[in-house]
Amino acid sequence: MGIVTGKFENVNQMQTAVKTGGIIDGISSVLNYTINKIVDKGKIPYSVGNVIKRGKNALLNNITKNIENEFENQVDNIEKLNKLITENNYDLVLVDDMFSENKVIPREEMLKQCSTKIIQRVNGTRIPVVIMVTKNNKSLEKKYLKYGYVDYIIKPLMDKDVSVILKKYLK
Repeated sequence: MGIVTGKFENVNQMQTAVKTGGIIDGISSVLNYTINKIVDKGKIPYSVGNVIKRGKNALLNNITKNIENEFENQVDNIEKLNKLITENNYDLVLVDDMFSENKVIPREEMLKQCSTKIIQRVNGTRIPVVIMVTKNNKSLEKKYLKYGYVDYIIKPLMDKDVSVILKKYLK
């Protein structure tokens, strides 16, 4: 699952992984098992093992809270973007494929969430979303079209290319 590999199919899958504990619970169980074995073998006293476990729990709880907070912030940002676009009745949206990577949601997932398949007006009609790509790479362009972008434009943007896109999607 993505909590181990970092590769999620969608935001819902990431939300489920974060909320169910995923790898953090697994790490906690392994550490508890190891600490118990060390105590059982008499390498450390029982009281020291308990202190280590409490410290481990405090650290892992803090890590979990930080992950959940960062994740919720990223989901909120996606929802705000969708709301901004749909409520302001835009006729065309341009997305840059090289926006900054964030800590929780990979760039690929963010790009999927910004596509025409996802973004639509309040009345349900789709808003065309064109992605600006950094180089002439056919496989990258095909991947973005598969995500649901209606078109792409190569950077650096040239007046004639922008004009073609505007004429194609704005009536």
